[in-house]
Amino acid sequence: MSSTVTNPTVLDFFKQFTAYHIMPTSARTLAIDSDTTLYKAFRIMNDNLVSSSFVWDRSSELYTGVLTSTDIMKACITFYHAFQSSESKNDITKFGLGDNPSLAEILSHVSISSVKTKQQLCYAQTTTTLLASINQMMENNVHRLPIIDNDGSIIATLTYRSICRFLVSKFRFESNILSKPIIETRAVSRLIITIPSSYTVLEATQVLVKHSLSVVPVLNENNEILDVFSKYDFSNMATTALNMQTKITEIIASRPPQMEGLVTASTSSTVGSILRMIADKNLHRVILVDDEQPGIPVAVVSLRHVLKFLCVTDVYAETETRSRAGSLEHEIQLEDDSNEHWHVFSGQQ
Repeated sequence: MSSTVTNPTVLDFFKQFTAYHIMPTSARTLAIDSDTTLYKAFRIMNDNLVSSSFVWDRSSELYTGVLTSTDIMKACITFYHAFQSSESKNDITKFGLGDNPSLAEILSHVSISSVKTKQQLCYAQTTTTLLASINQMMENNVHRLPIIDNDGSIIATLTYRSICRFLVSKFRFESNILSKPIIETRAVSRLIITIPSSYTVLEATQVLVKHSLSVVPVLNENNEILDVFSKYDFSNMATTALNMQTKITEIIASRPPQMEGLVTASTSSTVGSILRMIADKNLHRVILVDDEQPGIPVAVVSLRHVLKFLCVTDVYAETETRSRAGSLEHEIQLEDDSNEHWHVFSGQQ
């Protein structure tokens, strides 16, 4: 009696492939010494077009954590309130910085090790499956995992975005889950945190840090979405004196064309089309807008939540059945040597 063979699911895809498969042929990682000042580290990350760096401790000869743009934002907020706000009663002159130093000057006297505690580094090995890697990132609330070889060297970095790009480029099967409207899934949040366009950098970064966001929508006077302010916009200030009272509209206006900005999608968009959009435009989040009122945001889709949704077994129970015949090793090809394309992804622009 023959059994019905069905297409493998995205969950099967994540179980089959490992961190090794997702590694680019030429990978670059950035590590900064823990004695480096925050401002210099900020400049180094900006020069290398990255929002994070591994921290290397010379005394222990170990990687002791990850410095992110969020860490820099937190430091700027802390030191601004400590020394530059009107409510501050601290005397900055006793640190030998003179009267009214800029925030950039203050951070030039603060080392990474003085504000970033040593912590055990979460990492993946080359044999770690993508499913295990995604679960590890979510359990530890991190957005990146270094891939470490048998010698303890970091050879690449695994991120939600790199996993998304790999999935979009390699998964070639039809999928009911990926054809599902994104608005009907657990991958969206209807609780949207927004800020007005009149906000300063200080006010905007405080919102980002408080709510653990990478991007926040910016609304005009009519509560219509005007743009977004992101940690990447903040990183673009690395070459300035870091004036936290600068209006966010000034920062947005100076945004480089290649930097992530406002990207919206219709509420009728499918899970697959959102993943394609994220992969093509190198995004973290997409704002869903009302079909009849395109200026009104109705929900936010983050890549992290989309991948979390795809990694939950029960979402496949009603619509997709695991095949008992064959192996994914023989069904999914690593090389782009086939003219076949997966319908859900290839049909999107």
